[in-house]
Amino acid sequence: MILTTSKNDELDDDYVDLKYRKLTPAINQIIDICNQGVHFIWGKLGNQQHKIMSHNILYFEWVDYQSCIYTEEQVYTTKQSVTLLEKQLDGDTFIRVSKQAVINVHKVKSISPAWNMKATVELSNGERVVVSRNYRHQLLVAIYKLDKEVTT
Repeated sequence: MILTTSKNDELDDDYVDLKYRKLTPAINQIIDICNQGVHFIWGKLGNQQHKIMSHNILYFEWVDYQSCIYTEEQVYTTKQSVTLLEKQLDGDTFIRVSKQAVINVHKVKSISPAWNMKATVELSNGERVVVSRNYRHQLLVAIYKLDKEVTT
């Protein structure tokens, strides 16, 4: 087996490309290890249910008695509460920023102070989400942890 690794700072997400001649138990084990951190939720678009990989989610929020799940390409809906979605996804990646909204910290482009101790987060697609003052510290801690992981 030949293994080649490389670091690419231009990638938004980690990327693994696995090529094999035959699917062996060893290859299955590698696939299982790679899939351990992969999470998804189901969202509705039109009349169809779609599997939404967590790394594609920018944020989700509660609007008009449903959760809206925002990706770069689409807005999906689900009847599941924001709290339930938050519990299903990785707590280090998805951080609550208000009673109604949870963001993916890997998609944060910038954070700006706002009026009354609030903050505004700009996401990778340019969309802005308001961070309430009650959740501001939690977001800053998550960003600090992420920054520490990246620099070590």
